[in-house]
Amino acid sequence: MPPRYSTRPLPAAPYLPGVSPRDQRPQDTERREAIDLDALAADDDFRYGLDLFNQGFPWEAHEAWEPLW
Repeated sequence: MPPRYSTRPLPAAPYLPGVSPRDQRPQDTERREAIDLDALAADDDFRYGLDLFNQGFPWEAHEAWEPLW
């Protein structure tokens, strides 16, 4: 198992667009102001996205990172 970077729980199963039921789609995340790139490694949304991606949840990782973009 890859190391974890956030303390947030992971979803039970990954969401697969076009395959998973639409009601299982992750909730929209709140947009944030610009983030200092030097502080990104300490940001919990970024770390949670790393956890999601490393644990096989690419769609959910995208959703976690989207407010940072």
